[in-house]
Amino acid sequence: MLRPGRHLLIVLLGFAALICPSRAAAQFEEDTAPWLVEYWGEADLDEPFVFAADSSRADSAFWNLQATLRWRQDEPVPATATQSPFRAGPRLFLRSPRGLKAGLALDKDPGEARWDDHAAASLAAPLPENWGTVILGDYRAAFSQGLILRSGRRYGLGQETAGHLHSGEGLRPYAGWEEGQALRGAGVELRRGDFQAWAWGSSRGRDARVDSAGRVTSFATAGLHRTPAEESQRDACRETGWGARAQYQPRGGSWTFGGSVCRLDWDREVLAADEPLRRARNGSVDLAWKGGVHSVALEAAWDERGRSAQAGTLRARLPRVEAAGAIYRFAPDYFAPLAGFLDITAEEACNREGVYSALGLREAWGRLSGFVHLYRHPVRRPGASWGGRDLCLSGEKTLPHGEISLASRWVRREEPDSALAQDRWRGYATLRLESAAGEMESRLQLCRAPGLPGTGQMLRLGLARRFDLGAGLEIGVQAHTGIYRADDWALRLYWNDLDPAGTLRSQPVWGRGSLWQVSVHGLRPGWGRLAMTLLWDRPESLAGRSPSRTLGLVYRLS
Repeated sequence: MLRPGRHLLIVLLGFAALICPSRAAAQFEEDTAPWLVEYWGEADLDEPFVFAADSSRADSAFWNLQATLRWRQDEPVPATATQSPFRAGPRLFLRSPRGLKAGLALDKDPGEARWDDHAAASLAAPLPENWGTVILGDYRAAFSQGLILRSGRRYGLGQETAGHLHSGEGLRPYAGWEEGQALRGAGVELRRGDFQAWAWGSSRGRDARVDSAGRVTSFATAGLHRTPAEESQRDACRETGWGARAQYQPRGGSWTFGGSVCRLDWDREVLAADEPLRRARNGSVDLAWKGGVHSVALEAAWDERGRSAQAGTLRARLPRVEAAGAIYRFAPDYFAPLAGFLDITAEEACNREGVYSALGLREAWGRLSGFVHLYRHPVRRPGASWGGRDLCLSGEKTLPHGEISLASRWVRREEPDSALAQDRWRGYATLRLESAAGEMESRLQLCRAPGLPGTGQMLRLGLARRFDLGAGLEIGVQAHTGIYRADDWALRLYWNDLDPAGTLRSQPVWGRGSLWQVSVHGLRPGWGRLAMTLLWDRPESLAGRSPSRTLGLVYRLS
C-alpha cells in the first residue's frame, strides 16, 4: 500500500515556507509560456487540460515567482529504492521587473538519500545599455548546427511526427530536473551593432564509469545514486572547459557568419574510440541565410586531430507546405564531447553520415506529414552493420468536434561494431472528440519486431471533464483504462507516450493485462494548481510481473 502521507506533509510544509512570503501573480500560467520554455527548458508535465489562464506576462512592479513541486512513489518498491522510495523535487523561478532571472531546481530519485542529489541553479542578468546578458551557475550552450557544442537536446527524431531541426540558441540559463544536461560556471553574451560574441567557462563533476586503470570508459548520464556502485560513480571525473563564439550579421541583412571554439580538460584519461585522451579541442565555422520563413545553414567543424564533420540544413514554409532537410557527415574517430545534431548523441557523433527529409502538408481537412532519416557507417569492420533508417508517416483529419489521427513508424537501428539489427514498427490510431463538457479519446497502439512472433496491441479509452465551481476554481477529472497484449519483451508497449517530467514514468508493459489511470487537477487564481494522478498496472500471472501502482502529485504556484 502507498504510504505518502508523512513524506508528502514534510515536503509541502517545507515548500510552503519557501513560497509563502513572496507576492505571487494572481493567475496560474501554463508551463508553455514562451519565456519559460526559452530560458528554462522543456515543459515539465504532459498537460491533459488547458485552463482559462492568462498566458501573457505583463510588466509588473513586483518580482514574479513561479514555484513547482512534484512527488511520486511506485509500488512495489524496487530493490534499489527500499530506502527513501519516493521521488521529490521542488523548483523555483524568479523574474524581476528589470529583467533579472533566477532559477533553482532540486531532485531526488527513488532510493537516493539526499534531497539535493541533483541541484541546478542559474542567474541571468542583463547588461546596461542593452549590451548583452551575463549568466552564472548552470546553463546550456548551443550554436549553429551543434557539430561541436550543444550540451542539451530539446528536439529530435524521437517524436512520432516529423522531427525538428536544431537551431543555435546561444547560452541559456538552466534550472531543470534533467541531470547531466548543463554546463556549470559563467557565460556572457555581448551585442553591439552588427556583432555578437559569447564566451563561457565551466567546471563540473561528471558521473563516470572508471576501469581498473583509473580511466573513464563512459560518462553516466542517468544521475542515479541509489546503490554503492552508483554512488562510486558520483563526480568520478572533473571536467573543466571554456568556449567562445563570434558572429556577424549586417543590420537588416539575411546572412549570418560565425565561428566557434571550445576546449575540455579532464583530471582522468577518457577513452574515446579506445584512445585515452586528457583533453578535447574543437573549432567550427558556419554560414546561415534566413529569408522570412525560409532558411539555410551550413557548418564545418574539426577536432584537434584533424578529424572533420559537416552539416547543412534547409527549411521552407509555404502557405500549405512545410519542408525541412539535412545532410551530415561525421568522420571516423571524430571527437566532440559536447556535440549533438538531429537525434545523435555525443557518443554517436563519429563514423556516421546521413540524410534527413521532412514534409508537412496542411489542408482544410487536416494535416499530412512524414520524415525519412537514412544513415550509414562509412568505415565498417567485417560483419559489422551498415547503418540504419527511421521512417515515419502520419496524418490528422479535423472533425466537427474533434480529430482523428493515424501514424506509422519504421525504425532499423544497428550498432557500429556489430551486425545485430534492431527492427521495430509502431502504429497508432487516435480518435478524439470534444464538447463543452469535456473530451473523449480512443487510442490503438500496435508494435511489431520482424523475426519475432506476435504483434503487440494496446487499446486505450479516456474521458475528461472540466468543472467550473465559481470564484475562479476549476476542477478537471480524467480517467483512462486500457488493455494490452505483447507476446515478447521486444514488443513492449508504452502507456504514457509523452511524459517529459517523468511525473508518471513512461510505463512499459508486456505480456497481457490491463491499466487504469485517474487524474484530478484543480486550479484557483492565487492558490496555484494541484494535480494528482493514480496509475494501476494489472498484468496477468503469465506475464511474470507483479501488479504495480504509482501515485504522482504536482503543485504549481504562479
